[in-house]
Amino acid sequence: MVKLEILLASLVLLCGQVVVWRRRDNILGYLQGGLFFASILVPVLFTTIIDNSDPLVVGLYAHILVVGATGYLAGLLYGALIGQRQRLPAVTFGRLLGERIPYAFTRRARVIAFGALGALGLSFVLLGYVPYLAADRVGAKYGIGIYRAGLERGALVFHLALRMGSTILPVVLALWVRRRRGLDLLLAGAVCLGLLLTLSRGSALLGPLVFAIALMVSRNWRPWQVVAIVCAGFVSATLVNELIQVARPTTSASFSTRVASSAPDLSDHLGFLNGFRVTGGEHVGLRPIIAGMSLRKGQFNPSSYALRIRTGVVDSGEFASGGLRLPAPLWGYASFGFLGAAVWSFISGAFVGWGSTVVRRLLTPVQGHPGQALNLILGWVFFQGTFAILTDFYFPERVEIVSLAIAAALCWAKTMRLPPEDDPAPVAARVVAVGAGSG
Repeated sequence: MVKLEILLASLVLLCGQVVVWRRRDNILGYLQGGLFFASILVPVLFTTIIDNSDPLVVGLYAHILVVGATGYLAGLLYGALIGQRQRLPAVTFGRLLGERIPYAFTRRARVIAFGALGALGLSFVLLGYVPYLAADRVGAKYGIGIYRAGLERGALVFHLALRMGSTILPVVLALWVRRRRGLDLLLAGAVCLGLLLTLSRGSALLGPLVFAIALMVSRNWRPWQVVAIVCAGFVSATLVNELIQVARPTTSASFSTRVASSAPDLSDHLGFLNGFRVTGGEHVGLRPIIAGMSLRKGQFNPSSYALRIRTGVVDSGEFASGGLRLPAPLWGYASFGFLGAAVWSFISGAFVGWGSTVVRRLLTPVQGHPGQALNLILGWVFFQGTFAILTDFYFPERVEIVSLAIAAALCWAKTMRLPPEDDPAPVAARVVAVGAGSG
């Protein structure tokens, strides 16, 4: 029963966004579905993580998730109501760009791609090493041991470069498919290679996956086919660390166990909650949020605080970990108990529902038209740079300013001259459709 509670609550928290965007062009929903499959469904049903954990911790975890899922769903519906009624912003992806993509748009995308490459190069200089070429790839990837000083020196530029590269990569790939310019293909390949050299699996694979989803939707693949490909992509990506030797191969373990160890969300959630109880269960209020917005890391910085509670070690800088990915209910519970779990989830859900409804309405005029892939990718860029930042308010990151800047540069229609409409449908009819938020 407890496993069912965890699965259903996690399904709402990760995939509930589909409720307000029930359409085959929901690029955000496909990504969340793959994440749920790899990080929750497989570990819960096909491993012994829950069976081997403290039943009291598992029960508390399930209750927190159920409370959070209830608040999240209420927030989704409230946010969707706001998004349905608000005036839509003027964006580039709310209309077909056709073959005559604005030169200003292409130039900006290329400048950002060059900037990502430059930032990656500078970060390698500041780090003093290239993670993939390092003698100890585990230490280089996580910046521990002899690599710790280098990471502390170049961390800001390094993470800015990762965010720039992973955000602009699918845009450049879509430009290449549309225009077939060699420069765009060269840029996309260079950015992809640069991200692979960082050993950041998420940053390197996110862009190509977003591009693949948009391409499949634009070519009328069935939703279940897209979901299957995305889930397979998430699961197969779990073996990347073993292939590039940044994780010890565990060939004796089952495939589901290897998936769970490579996407350790469930074990991290339970470990954090257990550590929270062991350390006295002191609720920290708004201190992690305030620390996250500070330029200096303190003891309540969200990343270091969560890892410290999880491990019980004060100096978490020597752990081979990229940090914990905790959902809103757990952050809310750590802050204010069950009330915090409900309120944090409601706020997060409200921003998801609001943003998803706005993006859905903006993409309605181009639904089903050829060339839709670029519009879908820009819709994703817009959401990531605006509403997604607000959704994760409980875990603020300085690098989010990069996503906001890219969204403004590529999606704000008033800053570039758009070509005439290519869609033969009457403009008045399309305005009515957008205003009604059909679909």
